[in-house]
Amino acid sequence: MRALLAFLCFWAASGPGPVTVEVLGNLPAQGKLSALTADARGTLYGAGGGVVVRLAPGQLPDVLASEQIGGMHGFDARFRDPMGIAVDARGLVYVTDTGENVVDLIGPDGRVTAFVGPLREGNRGAGYVDAAGVNARFSQPTGAAIAPDGSLYVADAGNHAIRRVTLDAVRAVTTVVGGRRDGIEDGALGSARLSAPSYMAFGPRGVLTFVDDDGGTVFLRQLKEGSVSTLARSASRADPLVGIKGLAVDGAGRIFVVSRGQLFWLDWGQLKPLADVPDARMPAFNADGRLCFAAGGQLRAAYFKKP
Repeated sequence: MRALLAFLCFWAASGPGPVTVEVLGNLPAQGKLSALTADARGTLYGAGGGVVVRLAPGQLPDVLASEQIGGMHGFDARFRDPMGIAVDARGLVYVTDTGENVVDLIGPDGRVTAFVGPLREGNRGAGYVDAAGVNARFSQPTGAAIAPDGSLYVADAGNHAIRRVTLDAVRAVTTVVGGRRDGIEDGALGSARLSAPSYMAFGPRGVLTFVDDDGGTVFLRQLKEGSVSTLARSASRADPLVGIKGLAVDGAGRIFVVSRGQLFWLDWGQLKPLADVPDARMPAFNADGRLCFAAGGQLRAAYFKKP
């Protein structure tokens, strides 16, 4: 089923100020995206609603794979529930398929294969095993991000862990922090505890910002210099963190969140609204520093104006 999808692009100035939103046009696509990322050339990649799409500047969306068609050339796998997406320096695309407990690779020819995790066993393949390639096991992998060292970080929600995957021939999977026991506890990697981590993004100096959900209380946390700390937590069900639909971190380390139709930025532990962005989800900075959103129907641009 085809639907319209949009990208809300936002340029971050030296400090957040009043925001002007411009409508640029519409883009056709399939599915409702739950993940968005960009490569070094400015091409956007989105995943969600059973599809993976590529959106090159000035071109219509290109469906790389879906529940119906598998790889773009009909190869191998079909996605069940793609939730996270990342692109490495070589342009290879990695997709976390939550419903299949696997991280898939989309190669240059569009072929979709299991990179780490079970070979298309459905949720029977859920587990917690640090190993290489298809011998590794995940449980509901969600968020994905490329680390400064070139490895892939995966939010393993069902195992309450953040895992690291080497993007070489070995494809080694190791646990960075957390594992099996859920809870919220800050501290060193060996003692910190996580609870269903999901959205994640790397910022300057390799700092990883991520979201935890502990029984409905949502936490914005950070992994920095071998330690986990909490930046913010939801105070009530009305808190923007409870409705979070994604986060992004700019080159200055500022954290941006979309939630309940608004764009926020984190200021000293408080989420402060910047602009209305109806139906927006999964912000991602592209190569020229603009923050892009999938936003249901339109291509928009929002720019900071100096106060």
